[in-house]
Amino acid sequence: EHVEGPNFDFNSLGPFTIEAIVNDWDQTILSSGSTLGKQANKNAIWIDSISAGWVSRNGIVAGQLNLPIQTRNHVALVFDGENLLTYLNGRRTKVLASAPPDKQPAENRLLIGATPSGSFKANGLIESVRISRGALYTQKQHQVPGVLQAGAKTELLYDFRLDFQERS
Repeated sequence: EHVEGPNFDFNSLGPFTIEAIVNDWDQTILSSGSTLGKQANKNAIWIDSISAGWVSRNGIVAGQLNLPIQTRNHVALVFDGENLLTYLNGRRTKVLASAPPDKQPAENRLLIGATPSGSFKANGLIESVRISRGALYTQKQHQVPGVLQAGAKTELLYDFRLDFQERS
């Protein structure tokens, strides 16, 4: 299953943070635009179980994640205005100098979870996804939030914990 969100213009945010808490997850967590090889367009942005990054006019910029399976993980993709930073469970995994992602075309909607075509199915549970204005994490290590909550800088928050509890 997947959730389709709105078109999101990351470029207009300036610095931003995209983060998720997942359990035993293996595959795409969030994407906007195509990230599939020859089909990749210059406006794709993604977080999956292996990497996080974006494709823009400057090419592909991505950091490694490699989520351990059968565990609860916090992942974050941060743009601080000059760099892409990736984090896994509070530890920075990569810093790369980068321009911001290009403006997303109107047809590039946020997808959370498996792709609508079913080409990328996943195992596990996505607890929550949050997009925030500003670089929330910039140090080599940070405290991992137990729960993603809305705050003054929150632009978008999907909390699937209640949905999962209601289905159990």
